[in-house]
Amino acid sequence: MTRRHAASGAIALLAVALVLTACNAQPRPAPSATALPSGVTATLLPATPAQTADEARVWIVNSTAADLALTRLRIDAPVFEGIGRKADGGAIEVAAGKSAEIVITLPAINCNADRPASAIPTTDATPEPTGTPDAAATPAATPAPTAAPDQTTATIGFALGAAIGVAVEELDDPEGVIAARTAAACD
Repeated sequence: MTRRHAASGAIALLAVALVLTACNAQPRPAPSATALPSGVTATLLPATPAQTADEARVWIVNSTAADLALTRLRIDAPVFEGIGRKADGGAIEVAAGKSAEIVITLPAINCNADRPASAIPTTDATPEPTGTPDAAATPAATPAPTAAPDQTTATIGFALGAAIGVAVEELDDPEGVIAARTAAACD
């Protein structure tokens, strides 16, 4: 029985040690799918002349008071035949109040996919209305689609202060990078 009591005592001491260790450990928040933290923005920009035609840039602005660590970056668009990814490996650090440029490699364009509305040529002539609209003939408003065919999304793994997460949100493309690339590949 002495071995039995010794084993029971050792198990009890181990349990107490684990409980005390757990009490001293810092809580770690679990990752979550979310939007970028308030004060952090991402914008898609065209490649510079020093970069290749298959590259673009994502401009990250960190206007928060904490340093930002980006662990991964990918972009998706309906016209992509794959996924746009960060060109080099490793995490990116963006200091509080600073910004950073991240080079991404873009995949091939699928010309059979739905074309971005901004990539479809439009005519300059706008037809004039031919009469007064009939209120009875006006169709009821329809809900907007959940995802536009020209929607480009960014998936960004981040750590900001005690918050860690994976943000999935629409990526601003003010210079029409995806539309221009689609037009060049498909027209």
